[in-house]
Amino acid sequence: MRGKRAVITIPLCAIAIVTSATVAAASGTEHTGDAKLDKLHAVRRNAASPLPADPATLSGGAPSAWQQAKDAAAEQARVQQYLDAVAAAAASTPVPSSPPVDPAPAPEPQRSGGDFLACVRQRESGGDYTIHELSGASQASGAYQFLPSTWDAIAAASGRSDLVGIDPAAASAADQDAMAQALYSQQGAAPWGGGC
Repeated sequence: MRGKRAVITIPLCAIAIVTSATVAAASGTEHTGDAKLDKLHAVRRNAASPLPADPATLSGGAPSAWQQAKDAAAEQARVQQYLDAVAAAAASTPVPSSPPVDPAPAPEPQRSGGDFLACVRQRESGGDYTIHELSGASQASGAYQFLPSTWDAIAAASGRSDLVGIDPAAASAADQDAMAQALYSQQGAAPWGGGC
C-alpha cells in the first residue's frame, strides 16, 4: 500500500494578500519598485471628482471657457434657489382679503342745455339780452329773465363775484349765457317752469 498524502490547498489570492501586506508593513510604503504604482492618483484622477481640473486655472492663467461655464452654472443655481425661497415665502404669506368695494355712484351727467336754453332765450326775451320785465312786478331782466336774487346766487356759486349785484340785462351776452348754463347744470329746467 502506498502512503496516502494529504493535499492542503490554500487559495492563491490569500497568499497574495498576506504577502503584499507583509511587504508593505516591512517597507513602510504602499508600493515598492514601480514609480507608476507609487503615483497612482497622479496617473488616474479620482472617479468621485465632479469636474476635471481646469489646466488654465491651475497654471495661474485667466479663467477659461470651462471655468466661466462652471461659474455661470453655480450662479444659475444660486438664482434658482433664491427664486424658490421667494416663491415659498409668497405661498406661505396669507393674502389679506379686502372688503368689497361699492362702486361709486355715477356722476350726474352735465346738462348742456344748448337747445333748451336757446328755446328759453327765444320764449322769455325773443333773444334780446338787454330786455327788462315790462310789467315791473318781477324785476326779471336779460335774455333768460333772471330775477336779481337768482342771478346773484348763481354768480356767487360759479365764482363770478364780479357779476354779483349787477343787473343781468347789463351783463354781456356771454356772461348771461354762462350763468344760464350754470343754473341749468345745477337745477335743470325748473327755474324756467320745467319746460320750454
